[in-house]
Amino acid sequence: MSWILDQFPKWLPVNLEAYLDRLALRCDREGEPSQMAAIDIFVSTIDPLKEPPLVTASTVLSILAVDYPVDKVSCYDLDDGVAMLTFEALSETSEFARKWREYEDFKVRINGLVAKAEKVLDEGWFMQDGTPWLRNRTRDHPEMIQVFLGPSGGLDSEGNELSRLVYVSREKHPSFQHHKKGGAINALALREAVCFLMDHNLGKSVFYVQFPQI
Repeated sequence: MSWILDQFPKWLPVNLEAYLDRLALRCDREGEPSQMAAIDIFVSTIDPLKEPPLVTASTVLSILAVDYPVDKVSCYDLDDGVAMLTFEALSETSEFARKWREYEDFKVRINGLVAKAEKVLDEGWFMQDGTPWLRNRTRDHPEMIQVFLGPSGGLDSEGNELSRLVYVSREKHPSFQHHKKGGAINALALREAVCFLMDHNLGKSVFYVQFPQI
């Protein structure tokens, strides 16, 4: 059955083209408040010792630097592993986004966090100031939300507003079935996708836009 369903788009292919200049003329005129749709981008993480924090941090930086109105973009790291290493890597990422210094220096700092985390003691994680990480028990902990960048404090070194960056870890408890809801949700080509979602004729009937991975 899945094979048959996979053939339908091939029998009647639909070719669509995004006109970014028309989108900008209608929704993103210079000197006027942007009318572009707000976009939330989710980056899912679980185990930073298996998923390199530098890759996660670089992904987040790419999102923060995307060609889209900064007040319309929010990046959420959904950390199912509630790892202090991921938390601190995002903290470094937010500081880098404020200054955009040399990337090599950023890599050294992130890799330094990884080296330190590999020597974690049996009693669990500790913050940089020496206090215990409150969520050392990965299967029994309260929810955690930390806003690193946002409208109230997300400014770079030149005073320009930055996109929102939020760390989120959901509550876990042994008596609750959390079903291991970790996963990856990637978002690329934002303006191209918005062209279809905000189309006057088709926009109301478009639920999502998916680009093929090449």
